[in-house]
Amino acid sequence: MSQSASLARRVFSGSGQISVANGLARLVSLLCFPLLSRWLGPAPYGVYSLAATMVGLASTVGLLGLDMAYARYYLEAESPDQPAVEAFCWTRAAAAAAFCAVLATLLWLGLSQRFAVLERISVAAFLPAAIVLSVLATMATTRVRLQARYGRMAAAVAAAAVASALVSLLLAAAGLRGVLPLLLGALSTSALSLLWLGLPPLAGQRDAARRLSPTQRRELMKLGLSCAVTGPLYWLISSSDRWFLALNRSEADLGIYSIASTLALMGIMVNTAVHLALFPEASRLVTASSSDETVRLARLWEQLAVVLLVVMLLVGSLGAPLLRLLTAPSFHGGTAYIPWLACGAFFYGLAGLGNLPFFLAGKMNRVAVLWGFTAGLCLILNSLLIPRFGGLGAAVAQMLTYLSLSLMTLTAGRSLMALPLRWGRLSLVLLLALAGLAGVVCLPIPNPWLALLVNLAASLLLGLALAWLISPDALDRMLLQVRRVCRP
Repeated sequence: MSQSASLARRVFSGSGQISVANGLARLVSLLCFPLLSRWLGPAPYGVYSLAATMVGLASTVGLLGLDMAYARYYLEAESPDQPAVEAFCWTRAAAAAAFCAVLATLLWLGLSQRFAVLERISVAAFLPAAIVLSVLATMATTRVRLQARYGRMAAAVAAAAVASALVSLLLAAAGLRGVLPLLLGALSTSALSLLWLGLPPLAGQRDAARRLSPTQRRELMKLGLSCAVTGPLYWLISSSDRWFLALNRSEADLGIYSIASTLALMGIMVNTAVHLALFPEASRLVTASSSDETVRLARLWEQLAVVLLVVMLLVGSLGAPLLRLLTAPSFHGGTAYIPWLACGAFFYGLAGLGNLPFFLAGKMNRVAVLWGFTAGLCLILNSLLIPRFGGLGAAVAQMLTYLSLSLMTLTAGRSLMALPLRWGRLSLVLLLALAGLAGVVCLPIPNPWLALLVNLAASLLLGLALAWLISPDALDRMLLQVRRVCRP
């Protein structure tokens, strides 16, 4: 098998397994909505979304970007140095997570009082454990990625989702109301993921970390801190809309937007799966070979971009009828937000693919600068659109923010690694996808079941056409990859 085919197989196989697991996890979550949305109502979802933003902020800061440094340098290290790289990243991340957990809890107590958030003490008790477990689970995921054990990662995602759903449903069915069923369900997700994926050998971690030279430590921390800057900025871009809504609207409005976002941002799980598989495999390819690999990376990049486009079509067209089918009528106002958020998720994924040249060149500090500009734009858009248009303004602001980020990232990345991408063909495919999504969304079909079937058929046909346009033999390769993934 050629090296190019081997790379494509590993990336599609790994991202496929992770995507399927994430899809099952999201399906389990969706199946809980008909009961939980009626038992709990919109307000607890609003409180939970604020708590989730605090966990996201603290865990990304607590990681210090060391998961990215771990993924970048572990494969490059000589065999005797690999345990030292692992130990250094794990010990520093665990210590930083504990520190950030304390700070985040104190920050929550202050902010929640300012916003008059209900059940603020329950959330404060939840935050420390959730933050530490989230950081450790992320590091465990990175460790399994480096071992190319994508099946184990997929199994952990699916098992954690089932456990989380069962915990939330059982607690709510037992009569517990408010945000606690959601909080405890989320906590079980990280806990089970960590147990399933496992920890590195704990004995001698500190001594192993000391074997790294000062230069090696500086290189790890330099890349890590560059990535760590983008973490809080990502939180600001992806979560600040919740806080603007909390300030300008009710907790019920925030809950409706949160549920719509949960459906609309299903594309993020595919984005994440693609990045989790592509980056270490591309790093492995570049490390193992001195020849120019840009052409094969470019063709793979284009195929992955089309995958993200097809996901955008599916999520943007199916999200509204699914929301009407799965939730109580009080949540149905969120249907208008979904196409905008789905487009935003695609542009976020495109920006992630654009990070590949920076990652391979070890220049993630430049990405941090781009994220800084984008975060400023996000705050401006939120402050202008949310007070006037509420949740719809938040969704449009998300889309415009990620569109700007993707344009800046793709443009700047060309100076580091000019992948020979076929921009004309890619632009045509993108325009056709956006036009197709607009047409499907505007179909006047009042019955949600019929809308679901019609939108699914139209999106799949258009997606196959887009795949054929970007690569005439893409369908054959896709079927071959599916057979290989499913082969026992």
